[in-house]
Amino acid sequence: MSLPRHKIYIPFATLFSTAIKVFFNKLNRGSNAELLEKKMSKYWGVKKCQTLSSWRLGFHYVLRSLELEEGDEVLLTPLGIADIVNAITLLKLKPVFVEMDPNTHNIDTTNLERKITKNTKVIHITYLSGMVPNLDQIIAIAKENNLTVIEDITQNYGATYKGKLVGTFGDFAVGSFSLGKCLASLIGGFVITDNETFYEKIKSYCDQDLKKPKKKFLLRFCFGQLMIKITTSKYFFNLITHTVFSLLARLNPKKLEEIHHPKYYYKNLHKQSFYENPPMFREFWPDDIYSYFSDLQAQVALVTFGKLETGFNKRRELAKTLLVNLNSDIKNMLPSALLDNYNCVYYHFPIFVNKNIEKFQHYLLRNGIDAVGYALPINSSEKVFQEFKQDLPLAKEIKEKTIFLPIHDDYSNKEMVLMADILNKYFR
Repeated sequence: MSLPRHKIYIPFATLFSTAIKVFFNKLNRGSNAELLEKKMSKYWGVKKCQTLSSWRLGFHYVLRSLELEEGDEVLLTPLGIADIVNAITLLKLKPVFVEMDPNTHNIDTTNLERKITKNTKVIHITYLSGMVPNLDQIIAIAKENNLTVIEDITQNYGATYKGKLVGTFGDFAVGSFSLGKCLASLIGGFVITDNETFYEKIKSYCDQDLKKPKKKFLLRFCFGQLMIKITTSKYFFNLITHTVFSLLARLNPKKLEEIHHPKYYYKNLHKQSFYENPPMFREFWPDDIYSYFSDLQAQVALVTFGKLETGFNKRRELAKTLLVNLNSDIKNMLPSALLDNYNCVYYHFPIFVNKNIEKFQHYLLRNGIDAVGYALPINSSEKVFQEFKQDLPLAKEIKEKTIFLPIHDDYSNKEMVLMADILNKYFR
C-alpha cells in the first residue's frame, strides 16, 4: 500500500479533453457558467451566485461591496494564504488576527470576543480540513455586535451544522475552484449570498473589471493538474513517486520539504501570476486576477460538482473505518470536530503530533503513507505583516504539529484499516 498526501478531484479524461479544448475554444462566458451558478445557488439554497477568477478576488469584492471606512477592522484566523491580508489592506482596511481552537482549527470564540472593538465590522470564518465549529456561538457574537459574516467554505463543501449547510450561516460565502479542491476547475472562485443588493454590486465589479482569461494561463493549470493526476495515480505512485520521495527523505530531507513548501522568486514579482502568492504586501492586484470564469472552466466545475455528494459520503465512510480501527490514545490526538462523522466532510484528516513530527512523517513514508501538514502560512507571524503581528500560540501549534493522514474518494476501507494498523504500531 502506498497512499499520496492528496489527489486531484477532476477526472483524468476531463483534464485531458479540456487541455485540447483550450486551444480551440474561444473562452467565452455564457450558458455553462450560468448553469453552474444556478446549480450552486440551488444546492446551497441561496438566491445568488457569482463565479469569477479566484477566491481572493471574490473575498476582495465582497469587502469592497460593504463600502467600509478606512481603518475598519476585519477579524480572521491567521492560518491562510497571504492574499487574504492583501484583499483587506488593498481596501485600506485592517486585518485583526484571532486565536484558533485546536478542536476545530477555527475561531476561538473567547479570543474573538476580546478582539472586537468599535472599529470591527466583519468576521471572516475560515473552515479548515472539512471540520465544523460551534457556529451558534460565532454567529451569536456577530449578531450581538452587528458584524457582517463572510464564510470561506473552500475546504468544507457539503459540510453541515445542525442539518444546515455551511456557507448559509453568514451574509456571504466565498469558495475556490483551485488545485486539489473537491469542487474544482482549472482555477476560479465564487461568491454566494441571499443579499441581492450586494450581489448586484459584486456583479457590477465583475462586469466592469473582468476580461477573457488567457489560454496560456489556463493551460498552465491544466497541465499542472494532469501531471499531479499521473504522479498520484495508484500504480505510478506505488512504482515511481513513492520511491523518489523515499530516496529524497533519506538523502536530502530538506529537498523533500520544498516539494510542499516551494521557494518564492521575488524578482519582478508584480509581473508574476497572482496565484504565486508569496508573503508580501501587494500595491495592486496582478492583471491576470481580473479574468472572468469561462464556459470551459464551468464545464470542468460542473463535472466535479456532480461528484460532490458521492465524494464526501465516501470520505465519511473511510473516516469512520479509520476511526473504528485506531487505538483510543490516538483518537485523543485528533481534533474533536473530526469525530463528528455526520457534519465533517474530511477534506483532510488531521492528527496532532506533539513530539518529533519529522520522525513520524518518515515512519509513515517508509510504510507507504505520504503525509504533510498545513502549507498555509501563519500570517500573524510573517515579517512582512509586522504591523498586524499577534502572538497566537495555539494557531502556531496547529500549523507546526498537524499532520494530514491521506483520505480521498479513491481509497478503500481496506487501506484505512491498514493505515490504522501502521499508526497503532507507532504509538503503541
